[in-house]
Amino acid sequence: RQAVSWGSGRVFQPLDLFNPFGPTAVDRDYKPGDDLILVERLFPNGSDLQVLTVGRRRDGSVRGNESSYALKWHGYMGDSEVEMLGARHVGDDILGLMLRIPVGSALIRSDIAAAHVGESDWYVSAILNADYSFSVGDRSAYVFGEYFHNAFGMDRLDPMGIQLPDELAVRVARGELFNVMQDYLALGFQYQWHPILGQTATLITNLHDKSHIFQTQVDFNPGDHSRLQIGVVASIGQSGDEFGGLPVLPDLTVGGGVSGFMRWVYYL
Repeated sequence: RQAVSWGSGRVFQPLDLFNPFGPTAVDRDYKPGDDLILVERLFPNGSDLQVLTVGRRRDGSVRGNESSYALKWHGYMGDSEVEMLGARHVGDDILGLMLRIPVGSALIRSDIAAAHVGESDWYVSAILNADYSFSVGDRSAYVFGEYFHNAFGMDRLDPMGIQLPDELAVRVARGELFNVMQDYLALGFQYQWHPILGQTATLITNLHDKSHIFQTQVDFNPGDHSRLQIGVVASIGQSGDEFGGLPVLPDLTVGGGVSGFMRWVYYL
C-alpha cells in the first residue's frame, strides 16, 4: 500500500488521481494509500518514468473498469520542468500535462487534465499558479495565487436545492473533487513570526457566486519531535452560495459557519 501524489496544485489537484487532499485539509502528514504496483526508472539525464497500476474490487472480484493504469514521464527543458501523463482511471481516459517555469525569483506552474468519460466529450480541467518567497526584515515570507477551472462543475446552483450532475457526483463521492462549481481563485501567504512559530492563511473564492472560505492556522514547533497547530476555517457567503450554505432539501442546508481546530503531533 503506497501513497502517490501527482500534480503541482497548491490548493486544487486536478491531476492527483489517487486520494488527493481537500483544499482545506489540515493533516497533510499522512496521505491514504492504495494497493498498487509502482515501477520507476531514473534516466542519466535526470528525467524519470513511472508506471502504475491500482487494482480495485467490485462485487468481490478485481475489475478493469474499476482499476487504474497510468504512465507518467518527468523531464527538463532548460530551467523548466515538464511532465506528461496518460491513464485509464476508473473507466475514464486521462491525458495530463504539467509545466513548471521559473520567472525570476517566482515559480509558475500549470496542470492540465483532460478526461474522456465514456462516449461523451472531453472534460478539460486546469490550474495555473505562481508563488514567491521573500524576506521581511530577518523573517521569511511566502505568497501564492492559484486559479482552478473544474470542467465537471456547474455554473449556477439551484436555490431550491442542489442536485449534482452524474459525472460530478461520482467524483465527489470518490473523493477526487471537493467543489461543485467551475471557477475558483485561491490566495495565500505564510510568515515566520519566530524560528519556532509560523502562520499560514488561505482565501478561496468561488468566482461565480463570490462566496469565500478563509482558513488560517498558527504552527508551533518547539522541537524536532512535536508540533502544535491551532486554526480557524470560516465560510463567507449568503445562503444558497457554495460556501455560504447549500440547500440540499427544502428544510436542510449544509456548509457555512465558522469552525476551529487544534492538532498536536508527537513523533517517536
